[in-house]
Amino acid sequence: MADTSQPRERAYSGQRPVVVVVTVYNKARYVAQTISSVLAQTYRAVELVIVDDGSSDESVDVVRTSLAAAPDAQIIQTSNGGVSRARNIGYEASRSNARYVMFLDADDVLEVEALDEMVQYMDGRDDVVLCYTVPMLIDEDGRSQGVDPDQVRWVRSGWGRRQLSEREADTPLDAIWARFRIMPSTALVRRTAFDQTSGWDEHLCRPVRTFQAEDKDMAIQLALVGPVHRMPGHLVRYRVLPGSHQDSLYEGLKAVDLKWWASPLPRDQRRRVRRAIRFDAKVAVLDAATDTRASVHRRDRGGFRRAFRAIARAGAQWTTLPLRWRSRTRETATP
Repeated sequence: MADTSQPRERAYSGQRPVVVVVTVYNKARYVAQTISSVLAQTYRAVELVIVDDGSSDESVDVVRTSLAAAPDAQIIQTSNGGVSRARNIGYEASRSNARYVMFLDADDVLEVEALDEMVQYMDGRDDVVLCYTVPMLIDEDGRSQGVDPDQVRWVRSGWGRRQLSEREADTPLDAIWARFRIMPSTALVRRTAFDQTSGWDEHLCRPVRTFQAEDKDMAIQLALVGPVHRMPGHLVRYRVLPGSHQDSLYEGLKAVDLKWWASPLPRDQRRRVRRAIRFDAKVAVLDAATDTRASVHRRDRGGFRRAFRAIARAGAQWTTLPLRWRSRTRETATP
């Protein structure tokens, strides 16, 4: 249910606004800092939409207090339906003629120049549909945990792979698929590109399912629309909380693979997607082989056994993937 006091669309001093959709679910401890980081941006043309996804704590009260100096912001309250649904609701509620949109989690923090630098980057590259930065990780108390270690981008190189350097901004579909992630809080999306997607997939996140992989799915959707670029620098602090959904992430990634392998895509996109899924399986094999060599070097028998089992599983996945996915596709298509 939306607030009854509807804010009017306002002028933005000649700047095209950025829509920032903040989704909140039981984040009373953190959401005030998130909102403060949005309101403190050096880029002033911001349309802020906050969606409370059925919080059972004091999140809504904290949001209202934090927005006392921002009367144009929207607050929308819904029943709990998962972060994808909340993001879609927030986006659909935006009113401005924004050129860009950001989907910010309610426990992450923007550096004051984040939107300014990202807008400048996108304004200079009309073909780019999404730009993102590598986040700095923080813990529940805001203490720095260093740079996110999962931001390695692999691409094909002959029969193997190579890691993209920081000088290579373009992040192709293979790199997005292969054991890599783009957090929504770290990304600025061109609105015309987002409008070409099907929105956030509400079947890939809780509470509809027990796993979450909607962020990878959205990155894939956008990469099929146009180029995705990594920006230099660290413009977002990404909070890592205890009890995150790591246990269910693997099932989510498998669900993304199945969804896209079975998708009715144009021929050229279908070829790109299936090549990327196969490349992801190959990267898993190479990672397991690297772990095996490292355990041999350390003379770690237990580590060697674990790594050897991993390489056997990854190898089987890689070699049998096309047949297995064809079988799964037929199963899902059977009424």
